[in-house]
Amino acid sequence: MITYHWYRIPQWFVRYLHLQLFITLIVLPFLIAWGLPISLLSPLSTLIFSPFVLLFLFLSSVIFFLELFCLPNTWIIECLEWVSSYWYSFLDWEQTSWLKGFIKPSPLLLFLIPCSAFFVIHYKYTHPPYRNIISLICLLSIIYGGLTYLQSPATIIHTIPCKNKGITLITQNNKTILIEPGTLAGNRAAASWISYTLVPYLIESTGKLIIDHAIILQPSARIFEALTLLCTKVTIKKLYLPWWENTLSSNAWHHFFACKKIAKETGCQLIRLNKKKITISLDENNFLYLIPQTDFLSYTTATYPVVHVEGLIDKQPFHLYPNQAKKEKIR
Repeated sequence: MITYHWYRIPQWFVRYLHLQLFITLIVLPFLIAWGLPISLLSPLSTLIFSPFVLLFLFLSSVIFFLELFCLPNTWIIECLEWVSSYWYSFLDWEQTSWLKGFIKPSPLLLFLIPCSAFFVIHYKYTHPPYRNIISLICLLSIIYGGLTYLQSPATIIHTIPCKNKGITLITQNNKTILIEPGTLAGNRAAASWISYTLVPYLIESTGKLIIDHAIILQPSARIFEALTLLCTKVTIKKLYLPWWENTLSSNAWHHFFACKKIAKETGCQLIRLNKKKITISLDENNFLYLIPQTDFLSYTTATYPVVHVEGLIDKQPFHLYPNQAKKEKIR
């Protein structure tokens, strides 16, 4: 009897892996089209989290019936809390390291991905389960490799619209620069905009979950809160913030220190813009200058210098200022 059950385990795993690979190939074009990242652990996700889900539901049901009959259930509740804590620790464990984004290809190529999966499933030569699994793994590897290496992101200088204003995204020489001139300060739904607009657009345009330089021209509590969320969604290598004098509101200080903490935890370098000119060099012919001006802006009781962003990208000069600054008064 034991030998029979041990014999069935490989068969069950083969059927499970076969189904997960097929589902991954069917779902893949929809995720790419929507600008969503793909988890490299998706074929094994059900195998990893099913025991947690089953144990959680079982313990919850036991607690319910013990409460119903007024029986002691303290140790069951402790077990449920233990399962929940480990579940949360798995969910929080370096999520972005397992996520992979792809530049959005042509609709025809996206359509061919599920068609190729159905072809492999129904092709006579690959009909045996082991051949089918190997073929699906090879197909998935070819698609991942092709989407990663055959498409290089083009030079982009684009303004992402947000509440009748915009945030500038620059891609050049495989580096990404985000310039936020204070647009999110007036957007009450900044968190939703980051999750459902900015991050998908970043993936569609660059195929990465990485921002090499994030330049913030206007500090505010809402922008600090949005940055804290953005640091959990993507990897920010360098974050530039104006240096302010005097003090912020208690709410702004709270969100600033939360942003500073998450930036340190994720390895983001925080750079303050005070009086010195900062140069961001992408290559010999593409660069940005962050130039603090003699004019000042204010937020609550704090004052900070106007930072002029000047650069040359793909032979196109451009100039950016904070939204609150008046260009005609800036030298």
